[in-house]
Amino acid sequence: MKTRIIFMIFFTLNCKFSFTQNCQCSKINPCDVDFIKYKKRGEYFSGKGDYQKAKESFLIAKKISFKNCIKVLLENNELSLQKVIKHKSISKVSAFNIEVNQKESRPVYILPKFKKIVDKIDTFYLAENEVTRREWGLFCRERDIPFLTSDPDLPITSITWNEANEYCDWLSAKTGNLFRLPSEDEWTFALGKIPSSRLEEFLWAYTPNKDAVLTLHSVKSKKPNSFGLYDMLGNASEWIMDWYKENNITNITNDDEIGDYKLVIGCSYEDEIFLCKEILKKSFEPTYTKKDVGFRICTSKN
Repeated sequence: MKTRIIFMIFFTLNCKFSFTQNCQCSKINPCDVDFIKYKKRGEYFSGKGDYQKAKESFLIAKKISFKNCIKVLLENNELSLQKVIKHKSISKVSAFNIEVNQKESRPVYILPKFKKIVDKIDTFYLAENEVTRREWGLFCRERDIPFLTSDPDLPITSITWNEANEYCDWLSAKTGNLFRLPSEDEWTFALGKIPSSRLEEFLWAYTPNKDAVLTLHSVKSKKPNSFGLYDMLGNASEWIMDWYKENNITNITNDDEIGDYKLVIGCSYEDEIFLCKEILKKSFEPTYTKKDVGFRICTSKN
């Protein structure tokens, strides 16, 4: 008990000092709506004695505050430049336009539709489909990285956790909105209800004794779950935000800072369909790639 109390005092003070000292921007407001939400989420879990989830929530709040600081600095630079060239004003584009900057011949980025997910203590928005090759291609094109142009509606796979996280950071910088990978708790809650007796209607998985083709399929080509999300089970498994200390799918221990592995959750087209009646979990190093592992994005703002 004494160790937990000392940990919480240290972690809370560290968060408070980090939020105020790391972002010394004149316009930064650490009391952003998302910042407050995840701070309260952390306090809630702390009060329940779930220190791992509390820690995860505090870290998300810290990341939100940091990104807000970067955003303010970028806006200040843009404003200074506009004064010199006598430009009218900064044009802010909604993060939820599917294709933006229509004046250009090609879109800067593409966003899927998002579904609002409300649990007991949190509200977040999860992409209704996994990131596709078309969406990933814009990220690669800007960075001069080779990418597949065929079958653009297939989910992007064979990428590392680090690359998926880099995509989220790139998209956040493009839109001014914080995009990230979902946590295990968020993904698990968003799985919703899928009738176990009708799994084949909702997912792409391997069905023994049938002429199943072991390959990826276009996103949204099966029925959505109760939240309106597609391919939550089947098609591609998905990278999750959480670190894990042990590479053991039967006994995975969550640890945000000292873990060596990242969680992959959900079935893929290579998994036998009977495995999909429960949430399938695996863990890999963040530099590992697998042909049936992709990801979907999450945000806290509409």
